[in-house]
Amino acid sequence: MGCWDADQARDRLRRYVLEEIGSQDSVWIVAETGFVKKDLHWAGVKRQYSGAAGRIKNSQVGVFLCYAGGAAVSCLMGNSIFLASGSRMAHAAA
Repeated sequence: MGCWDADQARDRLRRYVLEEIGSQDSVWIVAETGFVKKDLHWAGVKRQYSGAAGRIKNSQVGVFLCYAGGAAVSCLMGNSIFLASGSRMAHAAA
């Protein structure tokens, strides 16, 4: 089984979508979602409001940038974990 780089694959797909099948009537979609975690041992986990849980829970927040164009074309263009202040790894990133 070969090894591959997820960021490089995403970047190649993004380039292809924008250059080959992009359209004038496209839109960019920014979305965030919470990932509920049982403990605090994950990067970015903090007791914070999670829309997925509908209340305050230990959770991560992911932010996603998507492209949506004509002919039902959509593509994930970027993603990131939001490092809430006071969460594990937030201090290391500062």
